[in-house]
Amino acid sequence: MCELFGLSCNRKDRATFSLPLFAKYHEPYWHGWGVGYYEGTSAKIVKNTDDPNFSESFRRTVQNARSNVIIAHIRLATTGEVCPENCHPFRFSYLNRDWLFAHNGTIDIDYPSYVDGTNDSARAFSFMMDKIDEYLRRGRFRGIYPAVKYATRKLLETYGGRVNYLLSDSNALFAFCNYRRMYMLRREKDYGGAILISTQRLTDENWIEIPKNRVLCVLNGEVFVMSDEIA
Repeated sequence: MCELFGLSCNRKDRATFSLPLFAKYHEPYWHGWGVGYYEGTSAKIVKNTDDPNFSESFRRTVQNARSNVIIAHIRLATTGEVCPENCHPFRFSYLNRDWLFAHNGTIDIDYPSYVDGTNDSARAFSFMMDKIDEYLRRGRFRGIYPAVKYATRKLLETYGGRVNYLLSDSNALFAFCNYRRMYMLRREKDYGGAILISTQRLTDENWIEIPKNRVLCVLNGEVFVMSDEIA
């Protein structure tokens, strides 16, 4: 299956130590990689189908990706063509900001893709963004976090499937896991806290398994809230 990595911190930082460790899970060679990060509310994404362990593009991206939120993905293709467009994360512009989404698992989903990708993950992201918009349009006092919970629940109710994802609106980092393990690590930095999330324990530090079927919201390097069980 694919692998996921996320970083949230309370000041712009890089993941020059963690991302090369994460890249090792590209061995044996799989089908691509992607790194997304923010400059303000605009997302920058670099994707390729080469091996990140020997990729100059990956090395430069790791050095350049300085942000409060970083999302990375290693792809093992189950649906869709092997090409950079189908690598994660995907980007969608909404509420005057870029949203990023990366997923592992498989979803049998028949839904139009609004993003630069045609696989099941791109379609699931498009579905979730429609449901987030649907929720936020229902009333004046509705927040992003409950909208993400609503979209996650609707995705599972409508299509089921194996769903591990990382999602960001440039501010918060959301994580969900319903079938594979996902881990979280808190590190103390000289500027404050940083939270790392990964489908692999990247070091021998005290990585904590994230409970399944709950939407986790991390904000500025701190756990903000975790939902009750979604399904």
